[in-house]
Amino acid sequence: MKTKMEKISIALGAIVMSMLMIFFVATFSGTVLFFLYPHIHALFPTAAANGIIAVKLNWWDAVCICWIFSILFKASSSSSSKK
Repeated sequence: MKTKMEKISIALGAIVMSMLMIFFVATFSGTVLFFLYPHIHALFPTAAANGIIAVKLNWWDAVCICWIFSILFKASSSSSSKK
């Protein structure tokens, strides 16, 4: 039988591993978004001219966008799988 300290350390390890996974996935996908954004911008020139989408996207902004969407997607997929 596992002690209380072992259960806590396993839970903390799982939390840290999931945070690291989200970080690396968001960094990778944010970098991909950063390199693809000029092509996305070229597909919707009217939206960029009207200010609906940004004209220029910095690398850190792309990573943050992917990080936020990965957290939202994970939260929505886990809540829908519980039904």
